[in-house]
Amino acid sequence: LQPNNTNVSNGNDVQVGAARNDRSVQAAGVPISSSNDSDEGEGSNVREIVVEGSGVSEVNGTYKKTMDNHGNSCFTRKGRWNNNRTDFVIYHKSNYWYIRSCGGISSTGNILYPIMTFFRTITRSDGSELPPGNGWMASGRGISPAPKLTW
Repeated sequence: LQPNNTNVSNGNDVQVGAARNDRSVQAAGVPISSSNDSDEGEGSNVREIVVEGSGVSEVNGTYKKTMDNHGNSCFTRKGRWNNNRTDFVIYHKSNYWYIRSCGGISSTGNILYPIMTFFRTITRSDGSELPPGNGWMASGRGISPAPKLTW
């Protein structure tokens, strides 16, 4: 078990500074706090998520709920990466939540051509439709520190 703010190498992923003193969810066997415990079970009512503190400044900002992705909330925002327009997306797939850039969102709600992963975290164990507020890991093009999410 690593103390707070210690980077833990795991292949290409680096876990960074998760708060561990609130009611928690499990991420890789380590309790990771949700920054929004009062909103648990309220995922369908959440319309925006604010991402801040990321080592990749382009990822920071307000994401709006755009659709449900396989029963989980999905949030997007328009932005720029390497001087090109992109859609940043927070979504769930196969036991993980991701923050990625993509080629857009189709009219049927499908994420088009995931281009680049920046951060990921394991799915919350409390059954919430929302990603955890913290406990994110840099992945792919992600740079520490990892972001915190609030809603």
